[in-house]
Amino acid sequence: MKLDLHTSLHPSGGAAPAPAPRPLGPAPRHIEWQLDVARGRALLEPGQHATLWRIRSGAFLVERPTRDGPDVVALALPGDLVGLEALLGEPCTFGVSALLAGSARPESLGSDAGLARALGDAVRQQQRQALEMSQLRSGPVLERLQHLLHMLSRERGGVPI
Repeated sequence: MKLDLHTSLHPSGGAAPAPAPRPLGPAPRHIEWQLDVARGRALLEPGQHATLWRIRSGAFLVERPTRDGPDVVALALPGDLVGLEALLGEPCTFGVSALLAGSARPESLGSDAGLARALGDAVRQQQRQALEMSQLRSGPVLERLQHLLHMLSRERGGVPI
């Protein structure tokens, strides 16, 4: 008797259909994966058409290209979104590279509610990053370094940097 993957032996000696698999939990809507990025390597390049990414670990520089070299616009930390131009179907304006080795995962929007959530996250993130960058660019050097070290040492969304 020839068996395939969908049949099993029945006690009577004949083939019987295999029992239906039992669900182990809720069915996943999508498979999550992440991209590990080594220190100094790029996650996104300016001009690249990319997807929206959420930083999972590490610290990433968000940089704007200039004639004199890249200009740091923000520091992206765990929980932050990068590649926001993807929401508009546009190429990346900024490059994103790992200041510290880290990881990121593609952000699945899935629905209008997912898009609204990502836009809300992006607005709150932009406000926070503007404040952080002003604190890194003004004041005595010692205070700026202390602020940077504080940013890099705290957890974001329960995830250590």
